Amino acid sequence: MGLRKTDTQRRIEAAEGYLMLGMARQAIDELNRVSGGRDRHWHALRAEAQSMQGEFAAAVEHYRAALKADPGDVPLSVGLARCLVRLGMTDAGLQALEAAYDAHPDDPELYYELARHHALGGDKVLALSWLGRAIRQSQDYRQRAADDVEFQQLRRDPDFEFL
Repeated sequence: MGLRKTDTQRRIEAAEGYLMLGMARQAIDELNRVSGGRDRHWHALRAEAQSMQGEFAAAVEHYRAALKADPGDVPLSVGLARCLVRLGMTDAGLQALEAAYDAHPDDPELYYELARHHALGGDKVLALSWLGRAIRQSQDYRQRAADDVEFQQLRRDPDFEFL
């Protein structure tokens, strides 16, 4: 019968559940028990779990493996960029976001992430430009930016307050 799940499927689903609950260590344990089947999805889950654990270098390797199968994937590229920034590799982080932007130039989540990246790097003009584009697509980004620590230095700027 086709309705029975394989051990691999059950472990992948368990890992997904653990990640939703913020239980990265348990997700990694489940993923370690998967024999074979280390595909794009497995690498994406492993990258997310390792990132949650603060294991950014290991997460980068898994994000890159997942992106080989799906170059320009937005959530994977954002995760990769955030890990690279944590490792002090801001230029490489920007390249990951730009590659995703090339593949998805109309994605407001990328606009927002590019704004965060430039704000972190101290480039007010580019940060506000990308943030403005994101907000024009969805007002939800206005509230996110108000609460986002990456925009901390820009909050006192009159141009940021205008947004």
